Amino acid sequence: MSTAEPNPQAPSAKPGLPRQVPYIIGNEACERFSFYGMRNILTPFLVTSLLLYAPEAERAGIAKEVFHSFVIGVYFFPLLGGWIADRLLGKYRTILWLSLVYCVGHACLAAFDDNRTG
Repeated sequence: MSTAEPNPQAPSAKPGLPRQVPYIIGNEACERFSFYGMRNILTPFLVTSLLLYAPEAERAGIAKEVFHSFVIGVYFFPLLGGWIADRLLGKYRTILWLSLVYCVGHACLAAFDDNRTG
């Protein structure tokens, strides 16, 4: 039986996950919280605040169309983000920069609380 010593030149494998993973998980949790919150308030907000130019009978229909466009975007934009990550920026930079875009969108929602009529 040979007692070969480990090669000192061989790199040692680090156990565990990359250090960025907790940030990605936290980002995803915030994104889910944001999505379900937006999903619940989007249609009532559109009907009562943003679609005041439309006749009252048509507001609910227009709001549903906008809501369904929002849901389509929820399923389309991850494909676009994956393409950007694979072709252009890499996965970590894509998550960072698109998360910042997401934060700017939420800042706009918080800052601009007026309706279309001012």
